Amino acid sequence: MGCLSLFIIKIGKKLPIVLMLVFFVFTASSCTPLKKKFVRQNRDDSSKVQPILDPIDYVPGEISSIERYRYFYSIWNAWQGELVIKIDKKGNEKSKRRLIKQMIFQVNEMSKWVVEDKQEELLVLVKELEGIEVDLARPFATRNQVRLKNKLLRNSKKIRMNFRPALMDDYYI
Repeated sequence: MGCLSLFIIKIGKKLPIVLMLVFFVFTASSCTPLKKKFVRQNRDDSSKVQPILDPIDYVPGEISSIERYRYFYSIWNAWQGELVIKIDKKGNEKSKRRLIKQMIFQVNEMSKWVVEDKQEELLVLVKELEGIEVDLARPFATRNQVRLKNKLLRNSKKIRMNFRPALMDDYYI
């Protein structure tokens, strides 16, 4: 036991030298496995080439007038809700004018997908929205916010009560 511990102590002192010697032996020998890994080799021609197929042209589906009307109604509803929230707040008048213009556009688009009788009724509501747009163009301090909001809510109520998609089934083009 004394002999073995003496041998371990002698190697322990020379361990760094032994490790450097081992490292030198491995680095001095050629790196053929490492070189072989990065050498370009020819590919096997056994892999089959997939033919490129001609794309199939699908005819775009027709969007019905019901779907278009519902789409424009839902966007109008979103713009209207946002404008009602912003109408009481002072600031960013440009966004309020943009919202009312979007509402007018959406109601005009809704009118394109219904029969003429309903188109005329919607155009009357567009004229009311244009009046609200004129009121919004005035400076914040000079306009009556409560009256403006009530006008907007009355107009919105008319559209919701008379022109929501569930009630318009018989009036689509």
